[in-house]
Amino acid sequence: MGDLAPSSIEALPTRGTWALTSFRLSGEVFLAVASFFDGASRKLSSRLYRWDVGLDMFVWHQDLATEGAKDVEFLRLSDSLG
Repeated sequence: MGDLAPSSIEALPTRGTWALTSFRLSGEVFLAVASFFDGASRKLSSRLYRWDVGLDMFVWHQDLATEGAKDVEFLRLSDSLG
């Protein structure tokens, strides 16, 4: 992501992770994680993390209700969003 340079590998709490993508919005960096199946259910929350510059790590931002999510994409609807 250009100027984003994590200094170590970071472990993020996820369940049934299938895919992920990073994107920049309004000057902030986000990581979206699609959760497909955890061995028991496909009704899992997919997570959105935000890069915290002060902590030098991704932090939880939002859970998204999904069912069997196999992919995640960033869709820019307007250039005015950042």
